[in-house]
Amino acid sequence: MKKFKKALALSLTLAMGMSMVACGDKKESTTSAGTQANTDAPSTTEAPKTEAPKTEEPKTDAPNTEEPKTDAPATTGIAAPDTSSWTEKDKIYAYSWDDDFKKKLDVILDAYPQYKDYVEYINLGVASEESLELIDQALKSGDKYPSLIPADIGSAKYYTENDDKTLDLYSIGFTPDMFKDTYQYAVDFATYNGQLKAVTWQSAAGSVFYNRAIAKEVFGTDDPDAIQEKLKDWDSFFAAAEELKAK
Repeated sequence: MKKFKKALALSLTLAMGMSMVACGDKKESTTSAGTQANTDAPSTTEAPKTEAPKTEEPKTDAPNTEEPKTDAPATTGIAAPDTSSWTEKDKIYAYSWDDDFKKKLDVILDAYPQYKDYVEYINLGVASEESLELIDQALKSGDKYPSLIPADIGSAKYYTENDDKTLDLYSIGFTPDMFKDTYQYAVDFATYNGQLKAVTWQSAAGSVFYNRAIAKEVFGTDDPDAIQEKLKDWDSFFAAAEELKAK
């Protein structure tokens, strides 16, 4: 039964993207939890139209941008569970602080209607940070044990960096090849002690638009690679901001 429950949780979360797997006893079974992280791209400012920036071919290490197929979500390498012997006590519970995660979950359940009777969504109706305590209480009590737990970027590591709460996704069917087109920072963020604890359905690269004439005046160059070097990390970013401010 444990194996089937984990497999169903995986088939649901894999198709959605970023999920982490949680540990805990639900009497006779151990279940998994999924997370989602919001990694919104930084705001951008529009550059004046005085000079159009050069266009460059995207880096070859960027993920594949090919449009995804519209078929049902893939579950490569993870066999669909047999629910013929499941009862009410085997139900998978998805917890969240609002109904946003339910919209994603419904997409999956519409694609796999045979599992609808075995998944229940619980909207806690509180702020994200307040949901942590309520979910912990459910984990400890075993009543309606949380199997899928979305999390934002601020609370994801609360689950991923705790081996008592989360399991290694690789241990229940995920494989590295599933992430070959994923941004590496998303995988790194969700990896703890060598274990992949989460995957994300919402991850995007950030962009900065700059005025090339001002860049030449302040930094002595408007070359995209040179500007990228000045913004390569937060320390460099703030140093560049101070340089800009001084001039």
